[in-house]
Amino acid sequence: MHDYRERLAQALPRVREAIAEACRRAGRRSEDVTIVAVTKGHPVEALRAARQSGLPDIGENRVAEALGEKPNAGDGLTWHLIGHVQTNKVRKALTLFDTVHSVDRMALAEEIQKEASRDKEPAGGSGPEGPPLLLSQEGRGRPSRRPAVADRAGTARRCVRCFLQVNAS
Repeated sequence: MHDYRERLAQALPRVREAIAEACRRAGRRSEDVTIVAVTKGHPVEALRAARQSGLPDIGENRVAEALGEKPNAGDGLTWHLIGHVQTNKVRKALTLFDTVHSVDRMALAEEIQKEASRDKEPAGGSGPEGPPLLLSQEGRGRPSRRPAVADRAGTARRCVRCFLQVNAS
């Protein structure tokens, strides 16, 4: 069995210092950076250790894994969906996650708009408009396992308009 608290106690000071240094170079405040503890493939004990170590933001890459973990993880966590989202899992994702990091195609943006505007209950704990969404865009010169349609400026603009419609309704 892994001792997640011990591993985090050893690693977090180095991570925080690297973030602080990068922020100094960029002229930003390190307090404005959120560390998301990615728990892909780890048991609920890792989630609890992250929270106990001062990391309340949890990143999961699959809706199905979050379904099993979230009920047993306890309160006080902010959930981030960081993996690819299939359009047939959007409704469930909007009820589980506080932020969706992986909007990578127009069809997904449209499905999120449809589901978020249909829901009357707060989705992901963030209100009837749904959780904050982040466009996934490939950086130049970086190969991708999944091509992102947000690479094209027109598609990115349509995605943003789609999100604005969700927030305006």
